[in-house]
Amino acid sequence: MHAHLPAAALVLALGAAAPAMGQPDSTWLVEEVAFEAADGVALAGLVFIPAGGGPFPGAVLIQGSGSSDRTNLWARTFAETLARAGVATLLPDKRGSGASGGDWMDASFEVLARDALAGVERLRQHAVVEDDRVGLVGLSQGGFVAPLAATLGEVAWVVDVSGAAVTLAEQIRHEMANTARKAGLSPAGVAAVLEIQRLAERYVETGAWEPYAAAREAAAGEPWAEIAAGFPDTPDAPIWDWIRLNASYDPIPHWKAVDVPVLVVYGAEDEEDNLPVDESVKRLKQAFAESDTDDHAIRVFLDAGHALWAPDATQENLKLHPDLVALLDSWICGRSRLPSTPLPDARVADARADLDGDGTPEQLEIRADVELDARGRPLWEDGHRWVVVVRDGPDEHRLVDEFVPQGTLSAWVVDPGERIPTIVVLRESGTSGVEVRAFRAAGSGGYAPAGSLGAEGRLSARLEVD
Repeated sequence: MHAHLPAAALVLALGAAAPAMGQPDSTWLVEEVAFEAADGVALAGLVFIPAGGGPFPGAVLIQGSGSSDRTNLWARTFAETLARAGVATLLPDKRGSGASGGDWMDASFEVLARDALAGVERLRQHAVVEDDRVGLVGLSQGGFVAPLAATLGEVAWVVDVSGAAVTLAEQIRHEMANTARKAGLSPAGVAAVLEIQRLAERYVETGAWEPYAAAREAAAGEPWAEIAAGFPDTPDAPIWDWIRLNASYDPIPHWKAVDVPVLVVYGAEDEEDNLPVDESVKRLKQAFAESDTDDHAIRVFLDAGHALWAPDATQENLKLHPDLVALLDSWICGRSRLPSTPLPDARVADARADLDGDGTPEQLEIRADVELDARGRPLWEDGHRWVVVVRDGPDEHRLVDEFVPQGTLSAWVVDPGERIPTIVVLRESGTSGVEVRAFRAAGSGGYAPAGSLGAEGRLSARLEVD
């Protein structure tokens, strides 16, 4: 449920009926921690420690909107998941929440970013954490904060989970429109809700209270009255000050300045809910093209929404999407330069594309078959490396991206933005050489195996990546 507040006051609330949180098991333990923010505010949280002696890479979670602490089941699920994957994870009580002091209502995103960096410094001090392998995982609105934090301090990498790449005001307009549609409002009703939102933003910018108040009061008796009633009803409501601090925030300039590895993940179904996924992906691609790092990836999970729960998750059995779990495991461990153990091989299984009207692939999926271990994690060879390239001619190949497939049922998705007549998948292994598979467009969105290209050695040399 969402409280209908304007300009970024919408809060993802995990219901009180949620099941009890997990207890430490054989794969992780929990420790209480306290640390101090840059402005002296006392902060607190939990550190989830993987089983074993370490050393481990570390992750600091950045909580989402509103008040959120260690009891937030969504954030806690991420902490437990990362700990099981061998990543020591700090789950903080957001300032003004739980055992942390201060008040998020008077905190700018810069203040929250510096809180996250204080958490990074605290986690680096832990005896089992390698201090140069600590990164950030921003959840929802925490994904807005993550790139700013990465430009203000030193982190090893950044993961953004369902954080929009538009301004906060744009994101809220998108969400408000979806909320109105889900309430069954007509196009005129949706427009009326967005007009109240527009007047709320105008009040924040200019102090013009009367037009906003009049539009809100005029909603009485209308189908959108319940939504209108969720907007602040007084000019001195505390939320207005927070909105003035943050509504114009744009994460894109900060993403351009990030110079460490970046992973951004979305659920495609979130387009009809919390945030503009398509527009966010578009802006991020442009930003990364102008950034100082080549190690960036965007993944859109077609069968997931904002929280990226598994398709079969229930209120009694909440769990993250298995492909996301595998991706976080492989991506974070890969960027942390963890040693791996030689394990069974993997092979490219198939490729397909969803085509738009002119035959250009909008989404491309490459699937790989690989055995999973008892914990559902893929078994990989030591030193494996996969890339996808486009074949322009007999001797011309362009790198599309690098990827790590996540198991038998998982898929890597790329938006190539162009017609690709031939897809080449190159698997380079440190223990068993190179496998090259080619797929040619075969109609109806499919790609059929095209056999060997006879250029394995040349491809291996031309596309070697660190």
